Amino acid sequence: MKKLILLLLFIPLVSCSQKWTPENKVNFMRSCMINYLEASEKTGNKATNQQARCYCIFALEKTIELYPDPKESDKNISTDTESLKKIRNAGLNGLKNVKDLNTCM
Repeated sequence: MKKLILLLLFIPLVSCSQKWTPENKVNFMRSCMINYLEASEKTGNKATNQQARCYCIFALEKTIELYPDPKESDKNISTDTESLKKIRNAGLNGLKNVKDLNTCM
């Protein structure tokens, strides 16, 4: 009986927390790529779609690491400058080390 009560207490905690769904990831990638391409055009270093895709894959990985719950990411990412720096650096460093833009490896 104690195990059942503990399990029932745990269920609401699990249900409140969300994981990154494929839809969350696609939305992140779409937004990230648009922003990356627009920013690169403004700086005069027009990036390709493949460069933007690779950058955003690394940025997404770091975002998921920092914000396992996508709702927390949506709520905090615009004001959390330290996390934004980490995400940007992960994208830039990952892109810099890519040997094949088709695979982002």
